[in-house]
Amino acid sequence: MWFWVNSNLHDRSDSNRIIDYITESVREALVIHPEVYAAILMGSCSRGEESYYLDDAGVLQLLSDYEFTVVTNTNSIPEAANKDLIELNRKLKEEIVSPFFNLEWNFVWKKKLPLMDKRFINFEMSEAKYLICGDEGVFSLLPRINVHNLNFAELNSVVNHRLYHVLRDFSQIPEHQQKYLIARNTLDILSVVLPYEGKLICSYKKRLEQFPTKLVGTAFSDDILIRLKKSLEMKKNYSSLLYKDISVEDMLNMFIKDMQNLHDYQKVKQKGLAFSVDKRRLFKAVMKLQGKQIKKVLQRPEEEEKLFQDMMHSLRDRSFMTCDFSDRMIELYQYQ
Repeated sequence: MWFWVNSNLHDRSDSNRIIDYITESVREALVIHPEVYAAILMGSCSRGEESYYLDDAGVLQLLSDYEFTVVTNTNSIPEAANKDLIELNRKLKEEIVSPFFNLEWNFVWKKKLPLMDKRFINFEMSEAKYLICGDEGVFSLLPRINVHNLNFAELNSVVNHRLYHVLRDFSQIPEHQQKYLIARNTLDILSVVLPYEGKLICSYKKRLEQFPTKLVGTAFSDDILIRLKKSLEMKKNYSSLLYKDISVEDMLNMFIKDMQNLHDYQKVKQKGLAFSVDKRRLFKAVMKLQGKQIKKVLQRPEEEEKLFQDMMHSLRDRSFMTCDFSDRMIELYQYQ
């Protein structure tokens, strides 16, 4: 699978061929398994906001992850289907030579779809409605998520995920990719702020258009809108001249400042706490009389705060290689 292009990098006919190729590959891997009811694309690829670049040979490469949810007919992980996806991921990573591309998937039992956590990523999935394979009726089973029932405890954790991504990958990639990494992680300021301002929107571009001007120069820096626009351009166009206009050191310093401002913004919105108790998890633990789980849920905001402070300290000290936060991320967020 190679896509040589002579056209502009933004030509969707070229980029769509890559997404179509991956989608068809995933479809072929899943439709042979009767346990699979449907598969739904998630993330930037489902919204048409994925990123590409032209390699030295003129081959168009996908920079974004390809994320999807596999809905099953049974309350168990179909091992054969999972094995086929692992093999497909290995094959695609040989064909798509990109530092950031990866297949990422999770399994959800069909009967549990209406009870899915009302997370921001699930809102985006239900809005994009990108079916990879299976029954289109799957979308009617998804919960309706709005700004009033959104899981803000999960949304608050976005700042830690962005910090972790930069810490984990920064020292292992060249400078141009470092700038891309910072730009794409900066954009999730929009994902967090807009719901707090009463707006649930599925698209970086549309969120940017709705960013409250009252936060410019107050909660965030005077140039936050300009830098968010530049970050979006750098994410969309890996060959943008903006990459030459700023040093990676300046971008990293601004990213640290932005993450601190986002953390402090959450504190203002939540009466002094940047992280909050997940009420849904707490309710489930109480109903099941799980004393240890109740304690764990109640302690999580404090542990999230400490993780934030430790990761910020590592970023400020440029301690990319000496601090490994993976165990703590897995413990707190079941992050893989």
